[in-house]
Order: sequence, then C-alpha cells, then structure tokens
Amino acid sequence: MLRRVPPSLRCALLSSASTHYGGAQIPNLSHYPSQTILPQWRRHASVASSSAPPPPSPPRGPSRSGGGGRTVSSLNPAEVAKFAAIAETWWDADGPFKPLHLMNPTRLSFIRSTLCRHFRRDPYSSKPLEGLKVVDVGCGGGILSEPLARMGATVTAIDAADKNIKIASIHAASDPTTASIEYCCTTAEALVKEKRLFDAVISLELPRGTHEWSKLVTPEELSLMLQKAAVSVEEMAGFVYNPLSGEWSLSDDISVNYIAFGVKKSETP
Repeated sequence: MLRRVPPSLRCALLSSASTHYGGAQIPNLSHYPSQTILPQWRRHASVASSSAPPPPSPPRGPSRSGGGGRTVSSLNPAEVAKFAAIAETWWDADGPFKPLHLMNPTRLSFIRSTLCRHFRRDPYSSKPLEGLKVVDVGCGGGILSEPLARMGATVTAIDAADKNIKIASIHAASDPTTASIEYCCTTAEALVKEKRLFDAVISLELPRGTHEWSKLVTPEELSLMLQKAAVSVEEMAGFVYNPLSGEWSLSDDISVNYIAFGVKKSETP
C-alpha cells in the first residue's frame, strides 16, 4: 500500500526550510551514501529510497544537518571498490544481489504508480513512462534501469564504478528494448556541471549490510534535505519482507526500509 505523508508530519518537516531528495546542496556530503542526488539537475520529480539493518542500539553518527558550504564529492571510495569487486554477480538472481532482485518488483510498482500519477499517465499501458527522461543514480548493473527502459523511459544510468557500467552495458545490449540505455561512468556532481536536466531522478539504496547504521538517512532527515532543495515530499512508504513467501511489499512502517516520492517546485510560472 502507498501512503501520503500525514499533513501533521509535512507541516512539521516542511515549515523550517526547503527540501530535496536523497541529498542536495548540503554540507559534508561525505556522510551520505554514494547515491545522493543533487537538485540542480532535476526538472520535475524524484524517487529515492533508503535501507539499513536494524540497529544493535549503537549511538547515531555525526549530525547531518547544517547550513551552506560548497558541494563536495558524495563518493565513498571504499564502497565503490566493494561493488566493483562483485560486479559480475549483478545479474545472478541467487548471488549477493538477490535481495535487490526480490525487492525490484515492489520498487518498480511504487515508481510506476507515483510517476504515472504525477505525469498523468495510464499506469496499465505497456509503456507508461514513454517520453520521460529519467536518470538512475548509482545504477550498479542496471537492475532498475532496464525495466524503466522497458516501460518507455529514456534512461541515463550512472555509476562511479567503471566495472559496473561495463557489466550493465553488456547485459542491456542483449535486449533491443534496453539497448538504448545511456550508461555512463560518472557522478552526480559531473552531471550538475554539465547542466543535464531530467523529468525524474531516481536514487535507490542497496541491500542490507551495504552501509554503516550511522549513515542511514532517516525519513525526517530526508524530508528536511528535500525541503532545502525546494522538493515537496508527496508520498512515502516502507518496505517489509515476508520470509514465508520470500516477497517484499509496501507498508506504513518506514523505520528501516523506505521509499519516497517528491516533486520539485517549479522555478518558472
């Protein structure tokens, strides 16, 4: 199920500053996961998610709130190297990325429904995202990029690990419906400098154990960051796993795994 952010929560979170998804013009971006996204290169809408293992009660990490300062790199070299080392296993449904393969249908359901609602598309059509320019930040092996392309989106997929990009490109080239994906080994900051614009910016996190608990961006922190980038959080939902069925579903529990949808305020009438 999907849920709209309660008015009381939106009031509390959106009244003190402006916002953005997955990370924006904020200081100390090194504290954030490598898939943070920047506000300058989103045109309309964005989808982001975060996940982390339940904490063993450690204290939270350093505060991630604050004022201005120049943008610094959001990359974590250790994480880039880790994923490059297992790049060949991206498309092994029973390999290290099995959780992502299992979660993908639920993530896509949320993305499809929210983008179709925002852009007034028929979610039941064969290509509901046709004509939309979408960027997948931190695309890895293209697990999310490929189904987005099959839904008709013009997809630009970026990752900081060249090995991931090569694996993703080879896999996508084998299917005419995904061969048009533009895979680039680059960063969000580089796209900002190029002044690239997209209808939707998607930044989804990787599986359990990927990051330290102290780096988890809470729903409240995410909403505040989005607010600072003039992005209004429209919907938010949690992910829950059913060990009996082996399937993921959306829920109201956003305490650990969650996904959110925001809309950037128009800069022109």
